[in-house]
Amino acid sequence: MACGQTPDGLGCLDASCRQDAIVAAHGEDPAQVLDHLAALSDDLERIRVISALVDAHPEDAQTYCSLLPHGISRRRCEEIDGRDHLWVPTPDGTGGESRAGKGPVRSRWIAGDIETSDLIHTRGQSRDFASEVDPHAMAWGRANTAAELGELEQVAKSCAAIQSGSRWRYDCFYSGAVSYVKAWDRAKLSDAVALCGAAGGFRALCLEDAIEILASRSPPSDIGDPLEWAPVLMRAHDLRDALRGQAVARDAQDRFWAVVAFHSASKAQAMSGDALEMLPRAAVPHLRAAIAAKVLGTMDEEVGLDEAVGLVTAVLARRAASSTGSVSVHGREEIQDLWRVDRDGESHLAAISYLGGSRRTVAADPETDIRLVVLEAGARKRPVWKGMLADGALDRDQRVRWTAVRLAEQLGAAELGTAEASQE
Repeated sequence: MACGQTPDGLGCLDASCRQDAIVAAHGEDPAQVLDHLAALSDDLERIRVISALVDAHPEDAQTYCSLLPHGISRRRCEEIDGRDHLWVPTPDGTGGESRAGKGPVRSRWIAGDIETSDLIHTRGQSRDFASEVDPHAMAWGRANTAAELGELEQVAKSCAAIQSGSRWRYDCFYSGAVSYVKAWDRAKLSDAVALCGAAGGFRALCLEDAIEILASRSPPSDIGDPLEWAPVLMRAHDLRDALRGQAVARDAQDRFWAVVAFHSASKAQAMSGDALEMLPRAAVPHLRAAIAAKVLGTMDEEVGLDEAVGLVTAVLARRAASSTGSVSVHGREEIQDLWRVDRDGESHLAAISYLGGSRRTVAADPETDIRLVVLEAGARKRPVWKGMLADGALDRDQRVRWTAVRLAEQLGAAELGTAEASQE
C-alpha cells in the first residue's frame, strides 16, 4: 500500500515529513508556509506543525498564532510575543566580578550572577504529555497552572518534560517563576527564586522580572500611612531571606528599592516626600532619584542645575498626607542605561541602581545626592538638558562633575551610534 501512495505537494508521504518540510520552508518563503498550512486537511496536524514552527522560529510566532484555535497552544504562542530572550542572545559570563567601591558591578545582571538551584536537575517524564496533540504547550500550561497553585515539584517536572530543547525548558522555569510571584506575592518567594535558579541562561532575567512584579505593587509616594507600606517592607525582608547566601543578595535589595521608588513616584498624584518617612535608609537615595525624574518629567522648559535642585528639594520636603489606596502596576518604559559597567578608574566610586535600569553614583550628603539625581534625570529628558550638564561639569563637588561628564560622554556616543563609552 505504501508503494502505491502518491507524494503530496511537499513531496511527502506522511505527517512527519510534511512538518519537517514546512519548518524548513520558513526561512526561504514565509508566505509559502502559510499556503502549506492552509492546505493541511487535518486540524490536529496543523496544530502540531505550527507548534514546531514556533519552537524553531519564536521571533515570528505571531505570524502563526491566529491560525491556531483558542486553547493552550494559542495561549503559549501569544505569550511568546515580546519574550525576545528566546531568540536574542543573552549576555553570558561566570559572574562574581568585584569592584573597589560598594554597589553593583554592572547595571544589569548576567546569568552567572544568579546561583543555579537543584530544580535544574529535575527529570521530567516526556511520556506524561506524549499523547497530546501539542506536548510542549500542554507541559508549559501545566507548569504555569501548578505555579498558580503553589505546587513547586509539579512545575519543575512539567518544565523538565519539555522535549523541544533546553531554551524552552529554561523559559518554562522562567515563566513558572513569574506566575508564582504574580499569584503568591512574597508568600512563596523562595520557591520562585528556586525556579529562577533552574532557568539556565535566563536566570538573571527571571530574577529581575520577579523583583519588578513585587516592587510594582508599592503604594504611591504621596501616601504616608505605615499600613500601606508594611507589605513593601515585608517583601524586602522575604526577598533577602530567599536570596540568603547568594552573592547577588545585596544587589537585589538595591534593585528592589530602586524599582519600588520608580513605581511609587509614578503613581503619586501629588509630588511630595511622604514616602521618605515610611522607607528604610537604603531606599532614600532611590526615592530622591525617582522624584527628581518625575519633577523634571513634568517640565517643558529647561532650567539650570541649581534651580532644578531647588525644585526637587522643595518637593522632597513637602508632605501631602494622601490617603488614597495603592494601585498594582506592572510594566514600564525602559530606563536609558548610562553607566552599564565601570571604565578604568571608576570602580572606586560608590554605585547604586538608578530606577532599576541603570546605575549612578551616590553621596551620603542629601544636598549633593539631589544634585546627582537631577543630573541623571536631565540627561534622560528629550531633548537632553545640555545646559544642566554643562553646569554640573563646573560644580564644586567632584562626584557631580564626574557624573555630568560621564552622562555627556554616554549621550554623545549614543547620538553618534557608536558603542557605549563605558563598555569594556
